[in-house]
Amino acid sequence: MRLLLVVLLSFSVSVCCAQVDSLLNIGRGYAGNRDFENALLYFNKALDNSKSSLDNGRVLNNIGLLYMLQANQIKAIYYFDSAINRYLKVGNIELAAQTYLNKGSAYRRNGQFEKASESYKLAFSKSKLRRTKKSALNNIGRLTFSTGEYQKGIEYFKSLIEKTVGVYQIHQNLARLYAKTNQIESAVNSYNKAIRIYGIQFSPVTIELNKELGDMLYATGMLKDATQVYSDALYSCDQLQKLYLIDQTKLKSGEMYKDIYLSAIECAAKLKNDVWMLNLMERFKAPVLSEKIRENALPDSVKIELKKLDHEITKALTNEFDGLDRIIEIKEQLLESYPVPEPKNYKEVIEDLPNDMGIVHYALSDSLLTTFIKYGDHSETILQPIGKQFYNDVELVSRNTKMFSGSTLKKYKHYMNALNRLYLIFRANYPKDCKRLLILPYGELYRIPFEALTNTEASNRWADYTNVNYLVNDYAISYSASISSLQTDLERHSNKAVSFVPSYSVDTLQLRFNKAEAEELSRNFDTDIFDGEKATSENFFNEIGNYDIISVISHGNSGEIVLDKDTIHADELYQLNLNNSLTVLSACESNTGELQSVEGYFGTARKFIEAGSHSVLASGWAIPDESTQKILSEFYANLSNGDPKDIALQKAKVNFLNNTWSVHRSPAFWSGVVLIGNSTKLNTPSSGYLYVVLVVLVFFFLITFVIKYLRRFF
Repeated sequence: MRLLLVVLLSFSVSVCCAQVDSLLNIGRGYAGNRDFENALLYFNKALDNSKSSLDNGRVLNNIGLLYMLQANQIKAIYYFDSAINRYLKVGNIELAAQTYLNKGSAYRRNGQFEKASESYKLAFSKSKLRRTKKSALNNIGRLTFSTGEYQKGIEYFKSLIEKTVGVYQIHQNLARLYAKTNQIESAVNSYNKAIRIYGIQFSPVTIELNKELGDMLYATGMLKDATQVYSDALYSCDQLQKLYLIDQTKLKSGEMYKDIYLSAIECAAKLKNDVWMLNLMERFKAPVLSEKIRENALPDSVKIELKKLDHEITKALTNEFDGLDRIIEIKEQLLESYPVPEPKNYKEVIEDLPNDMGIVHYALSDSLLTTFIKYGDHSETILQPIGKQFYNDVELVSRNTKMFSGSTLKKYKHYMNALNRLYLIFRANYPKDCKRLLILPYGELYRIPFEALTNTEASNRWADYTNVNYLVNDYAISYSASISSLQTDLERHSNKAVSFVPSYSVDTLQLRFNKAEAEELSRNFDTDIFDGEKATSENFFNEIGNYDIISVISHGNSGEIVLDKDTIHADELYQLNLNNSLTVLSACESNTGELQSVEGYFGTARKFIEAGSHSVLASGWAIPDESTQKILSEFYANLSNGDPKDIALQKAKVNFLNNTWSVHRSPAFWSGVVLIGNSTKLNTPSSGYLYVVLVVLVFFFLITFVIKYLRRFF
């Protein structure tokens, strides 16, 4: 009977706890939506249902936080005190310490800094949890910065060193205060002690400590020392990223640590260390894309399995099915047996680039544009201050180019002025005797159609593009996320082309010029055309890997290729196993998608690069299919005549501009089609055929000459 009573009491307590938790969660939901009245209503219901001092304290703490959200710090402090009393009554010191933190924050917000400091110190002294102690120390440091009593803070943290061993945050806060009082040597020593105490080289904490130290040295003008510290931080970033098996985690870490890279790049630029600058730019940009491309060097069965596993990981992360841990375990085992090759030496890739091509690497912070130029044996780094006007111009150009940019004279002038201002910023740094540019953008610069920048000022006539001189007239431009992600090891030179040309059952969806574009491809290359009912996703996945030139002429967007009855999603392209020279995506917005600063666009074009296509021609917006057809028809003719891909595209665009009327010379009609990746010429049938013919003719004339010469003696 006594045992049954104990069980029943335990059951009733657990039910009460569950009810309190449920009511608290509802109240927190209302609080998150700033519905304070309903939040308080449910917190009070939870208070009525709480049967223990522990539950009572939890509810009171939540009510205190609710009042702190409403900036009623006096009431918040009252409820925090009540909660602390309940926790101490039942001996739960840890919850009391966490509530002391909340109480300290309420005092700080109320301007009662001395009482705030007392609460934070009580939290630190009572807690045994590293997390709570760290929070207490950081709040004490923050409070010291708020009051400006830096020396008082230094004395406090120095006294803690004698009492507390192995807490790196004490030395970190001490270093921050030394930096504030310009005691740089002491700050450096404290940062180094914090790093040694933490002891784990490849971790976010070590990276954070090195970044703080590097930023302090940079701010005080100690550039060489800052460079070394940034190098340590970046090495930790690289090593840490190699440990991640999920692409999304790698991408997130790249975004987290980009500030370190940008600071390091600016530091190298100010030191005029071009060797280190190029090395930094390459380590900084597109590490995930580079790794996906390197996977293509693995045996076919392995790389296909890796791509499948990454696809399954993405699905698991979006909760379409469970088993994420198991998938990651399988991937880890596969990579242990077949490790991904190390990154290519970017210097060797540069040596393979054409001699007449200039490399333009960009990095971009809120206030500084860093440009690294390499052309032949010459290299140079340029730092240019930028501000709100620069970003406004980038946004205006990006938005208005897609929308034709000429609905009114005022909008036309704003647009042309933005193109002109950006031209003056970028063009001044380009090599004068260079004719080809490989541009490696960063962040918002991916949104700019560089070919459309102009030194021509706006006309006083609406949408007048008659005599506009664009950058495309001066340079053949190609793009890449990084030098390391350029693919140069093409194994197959079949020169066979394929074109997918769907016919749409809905008349309004028909593309009037898609068949003409496919015919132009066929006129210049040996081409198989999958049109009408043959343009299916099944044929696409089964056949596309057998060709060197791939053309898709359809509707689309950043994440889809829309055939007639089928839609191919970009995420499905992991199934492709390509090693082809060129993919042409005549589909709207194929070179768009989610934009990440260090990686570029995540869309259809990127998926083809990842799958092994050495270069992709893609569109940044919905370009009219008539102008696309004209440009690509000329492009194919130039390719078959032996022009490199970037020059073939430049000639096609210039020819279009020279043979169209004013409004169609607007960048909206032609500048969205860009070349991404390798820009080398194709080993075309026509050029090979001409070579053979030439050899045969020379051989024939030599034989004829020899026969005639020998006849003299017989």
